[in-house]
Amino acid sequence: MKKALIVLAVLLLLAAGGAGFWIWPHLQTSASGPEAEVSWTYGGTPRIAEVLVFDEHDHPLQGVFIEFEYGDSGSGTNSDYEGRAEIKLEESVFHTVRVNGAIVLHRPRAAMIGVPSAADGLRMKIRIKKPEAFSIYLDR
Repeated sequence: MKKALIVLAVLLLLAAGGAGFWIWPHLQTSASGPEAEVSWTYGGTPRIAEVLVFDEHDHPLQGVFIEFEYGDSGSGTNSDYEGRAEIKLEESVFHTVRVNGAIVLHRPRAAMIGVPSAADGLRMKIRIKKPEAFSIYLDR
């Protein structure tokens, strides 16, 4: 009986650890890929994403189309001359962020976990490492 309880305890710990390993990446407030780095903080105006998009030299990127996807729809707009965009989201939880159609953030389990969320507002920074990968051509 004692041996069965120990085995059960070990299995429960492994299951909890596996769930933690599975969920932890989705709770992070940053993501880095070969073309872009994305980071965000929560706060601001509910269901409004304030986005700043810039290149690897910290120059703002004007006219970049930034889109947030949630469920089967999404919201997006172009960045201004300072690389800023303000996007009103119809739903709080989003699963994908695209820049000029290319995915820079993808959290497929967002609806299940509830994050990332703009329920209390969202401030996001997107550093584009390779502008040419997003059809962004700089005149510098």
